[in-house]
Amino acid sequence: PASPQVEERLAAVEETNDRQTDQLAQGLASTSAMDWARNIKWKGDMRYRHEQFDVEDTTSDRVRHRIRARLGMEAKVSGSTLVGFEIATADVFDPRSTNSTLDDGARRKEIGLNLAYIDWKARDDLLVTVGKQKQPWFKAGNSLLIDGDVNPEGVAVLYGGKTGAFARAWGYWLDEFSSAADSNLIGAQLGYAFGN
Repeated sequence: PASPQVEERLAAVEETNDRQTDQLAQGLASTSAMDWARNIKWKGDMRYRHEQFDVEDTTSDRVRHRIRARLGMEAKVSGSTLVGFEIATADVFDPRSTNSTLDDGARRKEIGLNLAYIDWKARDDLLVTVGKQKQPWFKAGNSLLIDGDVNPEGVAVLYGGKTGAFARAWGYWLDEFSSAADSNLIGAQLGYAFGN
């Protein structure tokens, strides 16, 4: 049988090992607990703008002050899935702008859902996006066809990389009616992107 001193030392070594194992496990747990935070990216901006218009056939100019505030988040849920949302100041009845005019006797300004989407990367060159999203189509130069602030709602599929052949297709819901046909927008693009 081991002497009491040896047993005491063995007990001390086991206690030290247990304590170190617990500390290591806590460190690993806190590291993995923080992994989710590394997969989240926050973004936002704030703008203040003074506008002055020289209106013809009037004796005074039009002057207004406008603000825009946006706050958004993207979270990588898995290696192939990303979710995102963004809220912004706006006139909720105007999809073309996130500006809010400072007027109406300091009335509180509206905030609306600007983006809410899921990106699924089926392959390296194939992306499917659902929800309220940024415009998927390629716009040459400064295209004025659709205002860049309009975020369509529906499904988009993008095929191709930054260079080479690409294809894009989308189906968006414009209006839903209970007693008539819904209004939808369906489109597609084929193109070739040249490198810089």
